[in-house]
Amino acid sequence: MTDYIERKAAFDAAQEHFCDSARTLEAIETLPAADVRPVVRGRWERIDGLDELDPRMRCSVCGSVETPLARHRFCPVCAADMKGGESDG
Repeated sequence: MTDYIERKAAFDAAQEHFCDSARTLEAIETLPAADVRPVVRGRWERIDGLDELDPRMRCSVCGSVETPLARHRFCPVCAADMKGGESDG
């Protein structure tokens, strides 16, 4: 699993614990920041009130409606991770 760190934390650690080399600090300062976002978890829920033969399901985060064959690991509308966890959205 990849670890993501803050640039300031790396800069401070290098300054306090490793060395005072201006080149080392400059190299850390120019590292690209990780492009990350919080994970939103959802689940596919049966739509209340539909006929028992109607297989459509709804995203618990955004309400997007999908059929069982089209259900994805991620909601195609809001990108919620559909591993069956509780909705954080």
